[in-house]
Amino acid sequence: MKFSLTLALVAVAVTSTAAATDDNCSFGCLDVYQPVCGSDGNTYSNACYLRLAACKSNGDIDQASDGECASTPSPSATPSPSATPSPEKSTSSSTSGTVGCPDACLDVYDPVSDENGVEYSNECYMQMAKCKGTGNTANRIDDFAMVNAQRKLAFAPDYQGPPCGDMLCPDNYAPVCGSDGVTYTNECNLGIASCNQPKQNITQVSTDACPPSTHLTA
Repeated sequence: MKFSLTLALVAVAVTSTAAATDDNCSFGCLDVYQPVCGSDGNTYSNACYLRLAACKSNGDIDQASDGECASTPSPSATPSPSATPSPEKSTSSSTSGTVGCPDACLDVYDPVSDENGVEYSNECYMQMAKCKGTGNTANRIDDFAMVNAQRKLAFAPDYQGPPCGDMLCPDNYAPVCGSDGVTYTNECNLGIASCNQPKQNITQVSTDACPPSTHLTA
């Protein structure tokens, strides 16, 4: 009888501990995207979400580094159920202009279109435009094409941005003719050429391909 009573008390203690852990892990986190990498290999939206995951796993997860993890866990591994997707993946919207809206997005070119057919360089920029309700299209593909190039050219000549070789351009074909007689696939590629060859001072002379007499294409 004494042995049975001891087992019953242990079972109650374990149940109470689990319940207390669940209660302690019921706090919420803001949807602010400041990614951190967990020791479990998962990227969390911010340190709060990592702490929440660690709490639910009894402290088995520590912060390994700031920023996204260098690599994702192998497909065979079971990802932590507490790993929270980036807020830019959220489908919720807000008209407040600040709450729930990402304040910054990574310059990753992964184009998406909204319900009106407007294209954005990635889902985060689309979500930012939607939830702020500003109608700002500064990060639509048409404008994104020149973002990196403008940092080093006339729009911001003193900006210490990425070197020319690190600039990224979309793959859309919107030919422009450069002052060097070269037809570039889009304005962004012309900007990179100008950045790489500053002495030539390459500028855009038309929003179309160069005349047929010119056979160069970049």
